Amino acid sequence: MSKTRMINIRTLKEFALEKLPKNHPLRDVLLTEKDEMPAEEFLIKMDVCLSYSKTVIDVVRFNSNIRKDNLNWHTTLLYH
Repeated sequence: MSKTRMINIRTLKEFALEKLPKNHPLRDVLLTEKDEMPAEEFLIKMDVCLSYSKTVIDVVRFNSNIRKDNLNWHTTLLYH
């Protein structure tokens, strides 16, 4: 009989609590998880979390570029 390996995510939950904004969906998801879960479950859930995080980062970058473009457009009108 094989023993199921358990993963402790308390440190990850502490990170979410301390570093992620209170309204961040990933923070809520992590904080509702049990402190330990089977390794297979952890890998599946972390794959989803990483995909979500990448999407959030891409959206922030996109919005940041829009703001820079708008700033450049306004600066060009004002100073040229």
